[in-house]
Amino acid sequence: MGKEVIMLEHLNPTPQKPSRVVVLGAYGFVGGTCARRLVARGVPVLPLDKDDIDLMASGAAEQLQTRLAPDDAILVVSARAPCKDAGMMVDNIRIMHAVCTALERSSVNHVVYFSSDAVYSDAPVPLTEESRTEPGSMHGTMHLARELMLKATVKAPLAVVRSTLIYGGRRSCCSAKARSGAITC
Repeated sequence: MGKEVIMLEHLNPTPQKPSRVVVLGAYGFVGGTCARRLVARGVPVLPLDKDDIDLMASGAAEQLQTRLAPDDAILVVSARAPCKDAGMMVDNIRIMHAVCTALERSSVNHVVYFSSDAVYSDAPVPLTEESRTEPGSMHGTMHLARELMLKATVKAPLAVVRSTLIYGGRRSCCSAKARSGAITC
């Protein structure tokens, strides 16, 4: 019999809204959509993007750590994607290193990492939670490395979401308007 795969384990007997969700990459398409939907459901959101904290810069982990609270959930979407070359790979590992360093020094309630199905090989068979991770691209390798970094670091419950191709024509509300102070996410 194979190893048991847990897709998602709910730790609360009844659904509870998080006290606050810190969204890293909040002004991008995916992060902005998540931030908007959380706000619409009455969840406080701290939207952060590279204009707030440059996660590739020296001192980024300390800056992020000061913004995290013990009751926070953190959604990690921030990435240079799609990852196409070694330079982008290094940048993405540097981003996740800052996140992991901040999480090692802070206590949070939950961590959700927005990954990619590129961590699997391109094969003509359906994917399941038991499919082997065998990335065939820099992008998939980057996401798998970042997943492993989080798994080795995070003390809180960790959920990894491996999405497939995403399409959408609407930009996030958390873009130039949010940066200018015209709206708050």
